[in-house]
Amino acid sequence: MKKFLFLFCLLGLFNLIITVEGMYGIPSIIKYLLITPFFFVSLNLYLKNKPKWLLNKLDKLFYIIFTFYTLLLLLLSIRFEIFYLQEFFASSFFALPFIIPLFLFSLPYDLEFIKKYTYYASKGILLSLPIIIGILLTLNSEFWLLHYAYLDTVLFGFPLLYLFMSLRTNLSIKITYYFIIISFLFIFAYYGRRSVVFDYFFILLFQIAIEIKSKNISLSKKITKFLFIFSVTLISTTILFNRIAGLHFFERGVSIEAWEESRGTVVQDFFDDFTSTNDWIFGRGLNGLVKRSYNESGLGNGIENGYLQLILKAGNLYFSILLYFFFRAFYLGWYKTNNDLTRALAALLIIHLLGLVGFNVPGTNHRYLLLWVAIPICFSPYFRALTNLQVKKLIIDKKYK
Repeated sequence: MKKFLFLFCLLGLFNLIITVEGMYGIPSIIKYLLITPFFFVSLNLYLKNKPKWLLNKLDKLFYIIFTFYTLLLLLLSIRFEIFYLQEFFASSFFALPFIIPLFLFSLPYDLEFIKKYTYYASKGILLSLPIIIGILLTLNSEFWLLHYAYLDTVLFGFPLLYLFMSLRTNLSIKITYYFIIISFLFIFAYYGRRSVVFDYFFILLFQIAIEIKSKNISLSKKITKFLFIFSVTLISTTILFNRIAGLHFFERGVSIEAWEESRGTVVQDFFDDFTSTNDWIFGRGLNGLVKRSYNESGLGNGIENGYLQLILKAGNLYFSILLYFFFRAFYLGWYKTNNDLTRALAALLIIHLLGLVGFNVPGTNHRYLLLWVAIPICFSPYFRALTNLQVKKLIIDKKYK
């Protein structure tokens, strides 16, 4: 598991290289050297382990259907050409986002895994600080994707660590986390990236919800903290109202009309093309194409909408299985637990579902694959039985309390 964890935490580099390889002339071999070891280490662990977190016969039934359907998607996607292997390993949105989740379901997660993950994630957070400051000093909308790729690479574990921040007592760590999330929201509101802003806004809201439910914080501290946050937010918004209203995020708008203006044609093309029941139930496979008016060929192999991308590739059958595991894991991890760690993992699942309409396309990004690690942990009676005190003592490194 040590190799897997190390490669898992480096996964952001793969997506970063895909973003910048043309810009900086990076040899294609580099991205293969990052993704292929991760794939084969995950496959090896999958073959050696069986999922031990399934709680009842219905869970096992859905897992069996999920396994067979995923393998069927993979088999039907095979094309006997060199480009197939290139696309298999080098494309963020082709086969890997469907096959790797199957591997992740069978891995043996334990407290040591979570402890080392939080340690690596904390190191990444430290690396992000000079990058964030540099971006704030040189804001340029032309480079928004590059800036997002840089931050996503080093902040791979930040959403999870921020969500169970209630277990930390170090004030400087908490201030750092607040600085990062506020900076992140400002940067991408300035760039007008609505999906990213809403994603991190939901993280902010769910962290507050976790603190409200947390037994690790006294009621008086909760009231004092939220009154302080409300007051600071109100005062800051009043003073900076004109500047905030001028951000590209608000200029683009957050209404249905604004959404239709940016994504309406793409979505309409999809619905115009998807007219058969078979397409909606089973999708068109990993090689499936859909109408794209903006493309010269009139077709595309993807769509900038997480839900519709899942339907295109695997249909509502796959999406229904995904919803079963996501909702059941959320219920167990949020309501049937004694600690904030599983609540944080459960929150990531719901935040992802909420963002499917905006973007959240299944890919090889760390955040998406982390969801498939979150599900077995949220199901696990052992993890859910831990108290916050036990989690704090066993998982959080003394250096990063």
